[in-house]
Amino acid sequence: MKPSLLDSIRIENKRGPNPNCWVARIMADLDSQDRADLETAFADPNIQHSAIVRALRNRNIEVKPSAIPRHRKGECSCEPR
Repeated sequence: MKPSLLDSIRIENKRGPNPNCWVARIMADLDSQDRADLETAFADPNIQHSAIVRALRNRNIEVKPSAIPRHRKGECSCEPR
């Protein structure tokens, strides 16, 4: 028998947050210069989230558009920054 939605939610809740957010996974695969560039872009409030997404996709790096603002705001599952 398939678990109820509430049971499924409780199972997921026990697992806790994903230790690596989508952006952290991307950053782990970048070389040091690209990683530094991405961190600089995140810190610059004048750079739009969508510009970061487009630049990554132009380099064939798939990213969820919602991951960028969550990471920048510290609402992702990364370690506290």
